[in-house]
Amino acid sequence: MKRHPSETVMNVLNERLNPDSIARGLSHLYKKSPSSKVDRGFWYNKSYPYFIQRFEETRPVNQLETVWIERASYVYSWIARIPVTKLDHRAIRELAALEHLFAGCTLQEVGTESYLGGLGDPKMAAHHGERIFGTGNGRPPVLIHQFVELANEIINYGSGRYNFPTTTKLLHFMFPGLFPIFDSNVCRVLYGNEYIEDYIKYHAYVFALQDYLSGGKYSREILVEAERANLPPLRLVDLVLFNEV
Repeated sequence: MKRHPSETVMNVLNERLNPDSIARGLSHLYKKSPSSKVDRGFWYNKSYPYFIQRFEETRPVNQLETVWIERASYVYSWIARIPVTKLDHRAIRELAALEHLFAGCTLQEVGTESYLGGLGDPKMAAHHGERIFGTGNGRPPVLIHQFVELANEIINYGSGRYNFPTTTKLLHFMFPGLFPIFDSNVCRVLYGNEYIEDYIKYHAYVFALQDYLSGGKYSREILVEAERANLPPLRLVDLVLFNEV
């Protein structure tokens, strides 16, 4: 019987997240300089708090295209290539509205439920019954797929395929407590391959993390150490997995 991706991810998280790996991940935060000319980790750690701050500061005016040009430049500085972005205005409006509704939410408190819509829409019907964030405090029932699709329409060019490294970086900088970054390094650790353009894999990762942070073997250590380092827990998990490749 084929194992569901969320089970695979939960097993990896239970195996890879431990006091030793957490300490190794945190050690990268305190480097004084890059260790080599290809060490991008130094830039990631130095720029991260500023990027999170700027995303928060620009939230009140997040309907402006100039805001998304600035935000795209931050995302692509972690990709090391010149942006080719669509900056789709419809997607900007819709994702900007979701940002106001979900800003400040964390996986630990947002809750979860099943998506019950989409039966009249052939495209959305495939997601009927899919796990989504809880709808308390006026939040609408929104598929993870919808967040990903909107972010992809803004930060990338075209809608034929998802670019998860850029898309999930944008979502993480917007919602650092909800969306983890999903790149080839993390995919390799979680799934043993680099086939990253797979929505099911990302969806499984989001909710396996939610379950882990609610009661995983070393979830308390992750939460305590993240608070001590002034990091979102998802960023600490990313640090650990990125450096466990």
